[in-house]
Amino acid sequence: MFSSELWNNPGTSKGAVDLLEADADSDTFVCEFTGTGDETGAGGGLSGDDLILTEAGTVSDASDGWRTLNNGAFRLTTAFFDNFFSGNTGNERTIALYIKNANVTPSTTNGFFNWVSSNAYGGVYLQIPSGGAAEDDLRLIIQTGNATVGLNGTTFTGSNMFGSSDAVWLVWWQDGTYDRFGWVADDAPSKWSDFPSGQRASASFNGSISDSGQQGGYGVGTNNGNTAGYFEINRFIMSKSGTIIEND
Repeated sequence: MFSSELWNNPGTSKGAVDLLEADADSDTFVCEFTGTGDETGAGGGLSGDDLILTEAGTVSDASDGWRTLNNGAFRLTTAFFDNFFSGNTGNERTIALYIKNANVTPSTTNGFFNWVSSNAYGGVYLQIPSGGAAEDDLRLIIQTGNATVGLNGTTFTGSNMFGSSDAVWLVWWQDGTYDRFGWVADDAPSKWSDFPSGQRASASFNGSISDSGQQGGYGVGTNNGNTAGYFEINRFIMSKSGTIIEND
């Protein structure tokens, strides 16, 4: 459990992934969830509408640096996805979300980040499914060309999954050599060893993600179909670099 004082001052431990919009650059997009309605981030080589995360479904106004999604989402443009997937030929990327109060019960699919290619041959799904063998598991699924990639199907469950009230960093990164994913409570990570055993997974990189992206309900939380966002969010980071987290 974490004190309300710590929750009201997110990012108190300055790990490498603990980036603010002021830290954004041409490779790395950062959005702080501080407002109402749509949110506008910075960086990543993007401009104009492609910097905007469009509010959809039920999302609260910001309170103490957090916004609550309750069957909600922030949708990203197709150009946003293309910039980090098909437009990023270096086979590197990092996704990080700082969240708390996530719904970890099997009542509904809780989607943290979803991308689906326009021809459905690729995708990244970071979610807690609501049924089947993976019910109530934190799950990362990666596909390209209808084939599994890297950490496909890795799950965290039971004592190895965060509690509903925890503030956690969820991070996935590819650097062309490794495909890695993990979560850590509150203190932002800088390296692989910052993720405790049982809260991390690693595989050899075995496939690029190059299909064109799709808009229409995909992004941070996805309230299309039966997948929705049920959590509070402080920050979303997306980078064309896979070396923000050191592999040691």
